[in-house]
Amino acid sequence: MAFTSVNPLDVPPYQLQELVPLVFDNDVPDSGLAFGGLTASGVKSEVTCAQALGSEIYVGCSDGTLLRYALQANGPDSPESYTLLSRQTLTTNKSIEEIALCPSISKALILSDHQIHFYVIPSLDPVHSTIIRPIRNVISFAVDEQQMRLFPPELYQQVEPIEFCVIKRANIAMYNLKERLVLQREVPNALSIRYGRRVGRYLCAADNENYDMIDLATATSFPLLPFSQVPDETSRIKPLVAPVSDEEFLLVSNMGQSAMGVFVTGNGDPVRGTIEWPSYPESICLDYPYVAALLPNRTIEIHSIESQAIVQVISAPNASEPRVLAPSHTGYLVPSTQRTEKLRLVNIRLDDKPSDSSLLPPSLPSDTQPKPPLFPRSNVLVLSEHSVQALLPSTLILQAESLLESHRIDDVVDLADQNQRKLLGTSAADDELADELHYVYQCVGFQCLSETLFEDAGRHLLAGETDPRMLVRYFPDLCGNLLQLPPNDSIDIFAGVAAYLPQATSIDDIVVANLVKNYVPHIKPDVETATPTAELRRVLCATARDMLASYLRKFRTRRLLGRSIAQPQSASVDAVVDTIIAKILAEAEKTAELYTLVEEPNDIVISEVEEPFEKSGQYNALCKLYMKSGNEGKLLEAWSKLADGIWSDEDIKDPLAKMTELLNKTSNRALVQRWGLWLTQKDADLGLRLIISRDSKRASKAEELTLLAKIRQASTSAGVKYLEYLVLQKRSQDSDLHSQLVDVCVDQIFQSIADETTAKLWRAKASSYASSHNDTPFFMYFASTTPESESRNTRLQTALLLQGSCLYDVEKVLMRIQEHKKVLRLEMAILYGKLGRHEEAISTLVRDIHDPTSAESYCTLGGDVIPGKVAWAVGERCGLQRWAALVTGIAPALGLGSTAGSTASAASARTKTADEGTRRELLKVLLSVYMAGGESTMGRTSRLLNSQAINLDVLDVIQHVPPDWPLSSMSSFLTRSLRRTLHSRHEGQIIKAISAGQNLEVVDNTWLVLREQGAVVEEAVDDDGDGSEGGDEKILLNEKAGLYDDVPVDAAVALETPSEPSSVAEIRVDVRKAQAALNGRDRGAHAVDAG
Repeated sequence: MAFTSVNPLDVPPYQLQELVPLVFDNDVPDSGLAFGGLTASGVKSEVTCAQALGSEIYVGCSDGTLLRYALQANGPDSPESYTLLSRQTLTTNKSIEEIALCPSISKALILSDHQIHFYVIPSLDPVHSTIIRPIRNVISFAVDEQQMRLFPPELYQQVEPIEFCVIKRANIAMYNLKERLVLQREVPNALSIRYGRRVGRYLCAADNENYDMIDLATATSFPLLPFSQVPDETSRIKPLVAPVSDEEFLLVSNMGQSAMGVFVTGNGDPVRGTIEWPSYPESICLDYPYVAALLPNRTIEIHSIESQAIVQVISAPNASEPRVLAPSHTGYLVPSTQRTEKLRLVNIRLDDKPSDSSLLPPSLPSDTQPKPPLFPRSNVLVLSEHSVQALLPSTLILQAESLLESHRIDDVVDLADQNQRKLLGTSAADDELADELHYVYQCVGFQCLSETLFEDAGRHLLAGETDPRMLVRYFPDLCGNLLQLPPNDSIDIFAGVAAYLPQATSIDDIVVANLVKNYVPHIKPDVETATPTAELRRVLCATARDMLASYLRKFRTRRLLGRSIAQPQSASVDAVVDTIIAKILAEAEKTAELYTLVEEPNDIVISEVEEPFEKSGQYNALCKLYMKSGNEGKLLEAWSKLADGIWSDEDIKDPLAKMTELLNKTSNRALVQRWGLWLTQKDADLGLRLIISRDSKRASKAEELTLLAKIRQASTSAGVKYLEYLVLQKRSQDSDLHSQLVDVCVDQIFQSIADETTAKLWRAKASSYASSHNDTPFFMYFASTTPESESRNTRLQTALLLQGSCLYDVEKVLMRIQEHKKVLRLEMAILYGKLGRHEEAISTLVRDIHDPTSAESYCTLGGDVIPGKVAWAVGERCGLQRWAALVTGIAPALGLGSTAGSTASAASARTKTADEGTRRELLKVLLSVYMAGGESTMGRTSRLLNSQAINLDVLDVIQHVPPDWPLSSMSSFLTRSLRRTLHSRHEGQIIKAISAGQNLEVVDNTWLVLREQGAVVEEAVDDDGDGSEGGDEKILLNEKAGLYDDVPVDAAVALETPSEPSSVAEIRVDVRKAQAALNGRDRGAHAVDAG
């Protein structure tokens, strides 16, 4: 328990409280465990000794009765009290002189009739004599009090035996006790020792006259002082020794009219001062830092060990006079409701105004049991003749509240600090003292808060481990909605602390209330408008804010170091603490500290700090929070504002690059589309790359069109590029998309033609090509000779698109470019070919463009102006591979090889060719166009005839030959054609003769087979003869179907001799007979080739 050094008149350190009012007023039968002894009738029994441990009290009586009391409730509604559980009587039926409890080994040593008996606690079952026999001839005994203070060990922890000394007339025996009793050694009792107290190696004993200090480790002793300074009174004086510490004892010496207490060490050196009593005490008991003495007048005097001054005198109650003070080395519980009521948890609402807060039962989780009553502990028993009382220390709570009522705040703090040091200096945990300290510090803290002593309030509230939400609620501008929703809307606090809570709604109200209290009516016109008080009000509010920041920082540091107490709502508390700290740092523009907080593990509620951060310009900190929480949408929105110049933060460099990096990493396709559209307004290529990188391969047509419309709305150029992506890369087969792309390309060509320089250049290229008589296709010539420019690439793209796509309205496009047909002749030829207007297409290529190479390719390919090989070569040269893929049908990723030759061959492998009929027709058209050109095209016509002679008929060609053409120009074609015709005729004759010979061979081989099988060969009969005599059905068999070599054929087989030598013999078989002969045989039929 806690103690104080303040004036005893203010806070008395002890009070008497009854534990067992009437020891012998309980009707509990004897346990039956006594060994045959009964109490002698007519003998008056009284209490002689007692010991207490935790919630149990063991009482020894003069008639040998041993009583066991336990702290429990007699009913559900009755308070807890000490109730008799068992009673048993020792075999000696003699008075019980002393009880010593050893909780570490769960044993009790009981001295009665010069014998030490051993019992098991807490049941008080006697240890059978076969295990441990009682020790006899005992004058007194002394158990090592260091070991008496030990609690039972934890599970699997080794139990150490306890040691004690037994003082007999002849010797002093030293034992250790665990499961068995072991005698260690005996030393002669040369000094006639009759009493002693042992602590560790020291035994402070008393002989017939003096106190002696015996060192058990070295077996040495030396006298200290006589226990009576009055001659001839030693026989009536009982020596009194009280251990103070492991090496310090308090000895009482009789001075005649008074008594003196002397403090000595184990070496015999006096320490401290001396204590004086008006008479020799009947009994003393030390309860640091006090020593209690029972005087002959039955009063109890309390002295301070530190100052040796008397601090309290307790008068004996009228009902029972104290006779003995008995120490409890480990302490016991005293059923007092005062402490329990103060520390009872009540629930208050944080979302209400403090003045409206109502106390409710504590909010406990469903799996949490209510805490048991928190009873105070005492270390001293006061025994009277028929009752047991507790010398109950005045609790820390009672002392603190008494001082607070007197407004002695400094004394309360000193009292709490003193007990705090005591708690820190103790190795064993004392949760009860810790709770009391928290209670006192919280009461002092809120009292200081009410009096605007903000720095002191923060320090004491932190020492009391006050829930930060209790303090934060007085700063509504910082709370926001943190305390509006569960679990932050209510909190459990001590019932006694609730009385000290300020009733104001905010810190500002507390400050104003104190200003009114201290300065009204001295300040005019009022405290709120007067300059001095207004300034004081501002300073006090700022101080309160600094206090809050300091409190929350320290609380958070304790949490990070793992020193904060565990609470069911610790996560909610952490969120409140971190969020409020962030708000304060942002408000104070402490950017570096704010960054540290944000980058560390934290529980900041982002929705609460967004507005304060934006207001104070802490955009980088806000972005860090978004990034840490994974809120990509908010993060991108913040960076977009920075990129647009709405926000400005020097710590954020290049927000567009950060957005791009995040969008490249995220898997949120919708987010990429949204911000990709936004980025297209800043950088069309960048935004479009992001959108395309997250394009879904399974997107529907409607989704693609919708996205295309959005991109066009954001950026026209990006819309065009996305359209190109859909058609060229994604290879969409949607006619709408192809038509839109064609329209875009045509529009771009028109824009290029509108530029006079470009139009002039294109016309010059056409004229140059026409006059050069070049065998290179015009499309390739244009691509290779025209300087690289956007207009050149636009025309090449358009030509490739018009050639490669079949999903646009060709008629519409043809009508659009009619007005520029003199410039766009190649495009016109492509469109003519798409429409099947081959004569116009070929005529345009030959007569207008002067590109016979492309015209001949047109015929070979069945209407394509640009061959795949040419398209691919131009695509590689000008970086238009994806456009060229529309013509070649090969994706660029697959078409790109290590060399140009491999690429071209791959492209040509996919080049389509027209069927023979179409090719012949187109060549006729081309030939007619060539011949219509007169002598200017005579050479080209001659080459065409020579190269395509196999596809041209001589008669068709001769019909179109102009009459003025010399025969020499066609001699090669005619010679080759006639030679080819003659070759074909001779080849046919040879084949016919070979076939006739083969037929004769088959007929001859068949006749031999039939003859071997016994068949009858008959001459052919007329058709009107009876060929089906007997009704047998006959069928024709393939002459190449043979008979088994080993199957007899019992059938009529007729072989008709062919009318012509080259005809094939016909074999007729009677089906039924042949079938019967063939059934059941294993081999398959031999093929007979009848030619």
